[in-house]
Order: sequence, then structure tokens, then C-alpha cells
Amino acid sequence: MTSIGPHSDCGKDIVWVRRADDNDRWMPPLEFAGQAIVIQDDEAIFVSTYRRHECDPDDIKSWLELKRNQAAAKGIDFDEIDQREERIIARERDRDELVNHAMSVPCSACKATVGEMCMSLPWLKKGQKRYNKNPHPIRIEDAARAS
Repeated sequence: MTSIGPHSDCGKDIVWVRRADDNDRWMPPLEFAGQAIVIQDDEAIFVSTYRRHECDPDDIKSWLELKRNQAAAKGIDFDEIDQREERIIARERDRDELVNHAMSVPCSACKATVGEMCMSLPWLKKGQKRYNKNPHPIRIEDAARAS
């Protein structure tokens, strides 16, 4: 892989790779398609798979709205948002989606209820509730299994 980041039109994570037949040319943007096991020479190899990326019109609208809102909140022109800023916006969006998805199930680590943020385990041992910025890994896994 050569470059990973948000697509400038829709904000979805894409990968840019060079073509195998001509290293001076690039493949079209690719997006993660899942994982698979490939059997090669009687060995199983776990690989990530990719497919050609096609922007969804609704994703384009959402991405533009998110970038406009971020620009307004920061007091800058929409046109001043650069690739670095786009990566930050995409990372925050992805984190928010992950947290919201994880909060759809209770946490078996800290016993947070559905819709409640995970709590710091060391602080819970001291009898105090302090919320974490991110959900516990087991809660993320449980939410993925539940969907």
C-alpha cells in the first residue's frame, strides 16, 4: 500500500496503490472489502481484500456538510481545509461512529449500560465513576458480534 486516507469527495477511507504492470501508474482508489484466507502452497494466509471505490451520493453530501460545519466551527473558509484537516475530520467521524456503535450494547468490563460511556476501571476500583473517552475493546467486539 502506498497511501491511505479519506477520499476527497466522500471522506471514506481509501487506499492508493501502484499498478503491478506499470509502476508509474496508479490503480483507481480502493476500499476495504473484508478479510479472507488464501491457501498458497498448502499454507493458509490471512489477507485483507479491497475493491474499487465508488462514492455514494449520500456520503458525498454528508462529507461536505461535515467539512462545512468543521470550517465554520474553526472560523476558516471551507476552501482552506487541506488534506491534513480532512484526515482529522475523518478520524473524528470514524471514532464517533465506533463509540456510538459500541454503546449499543452493555460493557462487560465496566458494567456500563446501553447508551452509557465506559468507565475507568482503576477509578471504579476506588469507588468513583470516571468516564473514558473510548469504549473498552471487549465492548467494541461485543457490539460487532451483535450487529
